[in-house]
Amino acid sequence: MKYEPASYVLVTPVRNESKMLAGLFESVLNQTAKPAMWIFVDDCSTDDTRDKIHDMAFGHNWIVSEKKEETGIPSWTRYGRAIDYGIKRSVELFDDTIHYPKLIGVLDADTILNERYFEETTRALSESPNGVIATGLISVEGGAARDSSPQPRGCARLYKRTFLDEVGGFRLGLAPDSILEIKAANRKYELIVCPEAKGVHRRGPSELSDISSFKVRGKVQYLLGMDTVTMLAMACLFSYSYGVRKSMNFVAGYLGGIKGENLQVEDPEIRQYYSKAWQRFFRKKESRLGVKSLLRI
Repeated sequence: MKYEPASYVLVTPVRNESKMLAGLFESVLNQTAKPAMWIFVDDCSTDDTRDKIHDMAFGHNWIVSEKKEETGIPSWTRYGRAIDYGIKRSVELFDDTIHYPKLIGVLDADTILNERYFEETTRALSESPNGVIATGLISVEGGAARDSSPQPRGCARLYKRTFLDEVGGFRLGLAPDSILEIKAANRKYELIVCPEAKGVHRRGPSELSDISSFKVRGKVQYLLGMDTVTMLAMACLFSYSYGVRKSMNFVAGYLGGIKGENLQVEDPEIRQYYSKAWQRFFRKKESRLGVKSLLRI
């Protein structure tokens, strides 16, 4: 398949991201392969995010800003909803729907990429018959080495549109990136990591290691359908890697999810994956990857 420079649409959800926009815009405008359309979805920003986007996008007719406001919905569903809205809106706004790009990118506002990021990831997906998700090597600003592992991260990805259509699009609720990874793996599709595409996720290590964040992790895992045995196995891993306090917060979050009013994911494919996680953990062939997968929620 021939590589086409402007063969992707880029979606960026934003909410009070004013301080991050300058670096983000510079990062995308310097790309050797710019998107055919870059659509921002502003989700109830209360700062000057929207005004800054308009100012920085001036003179670039391929950059679009949309506003989407939803109230009374769980905070963890907003991200997926904003991306889903951005994708659908980009299709409506694209001048030539017949030639709408075959690749869709998702880029978080707190991310900076090297100039070749989308050139490398776009080429990788265009040339791979079995690849459906591509990302670069993403590190966390100020983070430890483990944060730079060559794994697909949700902050800067490309997806094949045919794959998103096949699995029902971007999930509106919990952990949309993880769910798309699972659906790709279940279908024997490839997740491509391009070593020449590099980026930095601009959030401090404290946000990744804060004790309270482990409580959120526990609740999310319950809502995704993780069984108790797997939860306890993960708690042991967390205790060894991060300390007892963080591990106990993870357990507390999981138990809080059981007592709460939030419903678990109904998708049987996802529930089966999480309910069988402990079996994958004990498979000798997958043990090393299993540990890394369990630690990276």
